[in-house]
Amino acid sequence: MLCAWSTDGVRLLSRDGRDRLIVWDAETGQKLWELRAEGGVLSCAWSPDGGRLLSGGERDCLIVWDVETGQKLRELRAEGRVLSCAWSPDGGRLLSGDAGGRLIVWDAETGQRLREIFFNGSSQFAWEPVTGRITHASGLYWRDLYWEVPLPNGGVAQLPIEAAGFGTGSR
Repeated sequence: MLCAWSTDGVRLLSRDGRDRLIVWDAETGQKLWELRAEGGVLSCAWSPDGGRLLSGGERDCLIVWDVETGQKLRELRAEGRVLSCAWSPDGGRLLSGDAGGRLIVWDAETGQRLREIFFNGSSQFAWEPVTGRITHASGLYWRDLYWEVPLPNGGVAQLPIEAAGFGTGSR
């Protein structure tokens, strides 16, 4: 996605040209600030708490930004151009999709890769905030598939995604 509403509905986020993220006042249309993301921006998203931004781009990376300062908080190395990115509804995970058909689930706090999912086609998707499911992705024939995430108490939670037609399976 190349533009997004802030969670409070007061600000907008957009890409300008190839390498700038701009935050706008949604009511007045006034530019509040901009930052330069080296190597081009192909996707951007607000965190659920409205305090951070996420951008993905042609430099094969996902970047987490602080909204107040515009500082880069974390840069995560992906495997290819990041075409799509999103925050989980609880803000604890990030999702990136690349041109090679790879979805990567990241821990938002540590930057650790939690899961990689592969399928034929470019990885562009939407993460539905109410259910926490990935509700749309490019590729064919989406059905239910689950990945397991360890819980702090030692248990395991199964997180659903809608998927089928995977070309190379998941790992």
